[in-house]
Amino acid sequence: MLNLSSLTTLDISAIIVLASVVLYYFGRLIADTHVEQADKSALYVTGFIFVVFFILIPGIVVYYVRDYLTGIPLGVLLFLQILIFSMLSWTLKTYEYFLKHGLSNVFRKMYIKKLEEIKKNNTMLGSLFRNYEDIIKRTLGDPVSVFLNALELNRKISSNYTFLMLASAISILSIHRAISKNSLIFTAVTSILGVFIFTMIALVYGFSTAYYPPAVIYLRDGEILRGKLLKFGDFIYLLDEDRKVKIFVNRQEIKYLEESLFKNQWPEKSV
Repeated sequence: MLNLSSLTTLDISAIIVLASVVLYYFGRLIADTHVEQADKSALYVTGFIFVVFFILIPGIVVYYVRDYLTGIPLGVLLFLQILIFSMLSWTLKTYEYFLKHGLSNVFRKMYIKKLEEIKKNNTMLGSLFRNYEDIIKRTLGDPVSVFLNALELNRKISSNYTFLMLASAISILSIHRAISKNSLIFTAVTSILGVFIFTMIALVYGFSTAYYPPAVIYLRDGEILRGKLLKFGDFIYLLDEDRKVKIFVNRQEIKYLEESLFKNQWPEKSV
């Protein structure tokens, strides 16, 4: 355990600075997934809550149970880190492209078009699709729907707070095991993976608590804009889902903005 009495004033100052950077970093990551623009104090509070529940608590659990987990090979822990990294990566893609930007229908059309191109190619994969397409659909279903359902299932699993805490604990245990074995390569790999995993955990946590409401913006020049509100700050980011374009509006140009109190419903005045 850390001997606090042995710390110098310089050590304490360095720890405070490092802690502030870590709290701000995770607070900023989470805030960037939300519509609201958070002030600096809110970023530190958000970062503190995240660090406590998704890094500190899993770290304490690992510290007390690490001696009971010595039978798990480092290679297995590294494999689990890679698996977690992959799951979180796909989850972030699902949140960003499908839930935030509403591109699931666009993806479906592009995927179907790509499958048709593959079937026309004189390749082994193209031949497989041509000859066994009916069998694949009868056994697995529509390939596009199967893939989208798999992404949604992965999102639900990866967004579960228990899974996120477990992912953090596995990363911490992997780093600790690599350091204890004095393996420079494994320490570097597990540490780099750990940083990416902690970052993605914060983003997934942020997206899982984010909501992008339908809104109507009335500009000072009389123009009316409708869309999904993505970010509210000095500039308003509005997604026009019909045209699939992102609109940037200077806050000073807005006369007023209407946002529905009910999820996925347009403000009554604009209907």
